[in-house]
Amino acid sequence: MTTNKLQNILQNAKVKSVCVLVLLCVSLTMGDVRGPCRHSLTKDHLLHIRRLMNNQLQSGCTIAYTFIERGSLSKVCYVKAALPWILDLFSTHFRYTRNSENSQRVRTLRAVILNLYSQQCIPAIDEELEEDPVAFERQYKSSPIEALLRVEEVLAFYLDIISQSRGPVDWKCETEYAQHEVLRAATSIPPTDIQTYLPDISVEMSAAQRVKESYGESNMQDYYKLGFVAMTACCGVILPLTICCFVMSKNHERILHRHQATSGCRNKRLDASEEEVEMEELPDV
Repeated sequence: MTTNKLQNILQNAKVKSVCVLVLLCVSLTMGDVRGPCRHSLTKDHLLHIRRLMNNQLQSGCTIAYTFIERGSLSKVCYVKAALPWILDLFSTHFRYTRNSENSQRVRTLRAVILNLYSQQCIPAIDEELEEDPVAFERQYKSSPIEALLRVEEVLAFYLDIISQSRGPVDWKCETEYAQHEVLRAATSIPPTDIQTYLPDISVEMSAAQRVKESYGESNMQDYYKLGFVAMTACCGVILPLTICCFVMSKNHERILHRHQATSGCRNKRLDASEEEVEMEELPDV
């Protein structure tokens, strides 16, 4: 009985170890959005926008700027279309004395957005694959606070998308941008190349584009490749462990059966010897 209990304990421990390894590998391969993208934009960055709004004049100042009207766009496609215009807005209308608090906040926010491109957290609009969302561009004339509210909305949408996503985000928007192409003639902005509206950030955006091209594959393909490699590596670890546990279990069973058989033979021999002794001790009649 003691040997059987020990055997069961060993087998249960091995099964639990294999289960833990399987769960660990599954959690790695089915992981969330990768770290740099999840933590590239935080609620602290949104507080920078709030502080900028608190430092604006309440009246007597209006600015004219171009921005994206969401309309029927999803959060993903709205964020993708609006981020370049946020950079343009900061470069054009939110210039402050160098090293001032407001200037540092604007530089921080610009750096965050450019980092999203360089880290491939969000792809730049590729006009070879999808339409330029010019149909959603609108001319606004409002206070700086209202402009910053639009910026805050876009960045809050991005934070919400990344926080809720349990895998790579699909940034493909060719369908949403193309279905509104007929609205271009009705917009107040001519269908000109978007780069003409972004003269101050063309160098920064081209650097982000070079980083994108250097990978040679899309974000989705990279994620799937990484997941496939991780799953293959986990299987390469789990399969030998499972085989090893199975072989060890069979060996233990074989040893246990051999021990039981040996014990049975010994008991039979002892019983036979005792019977012989008893027969010899019986008096002859």
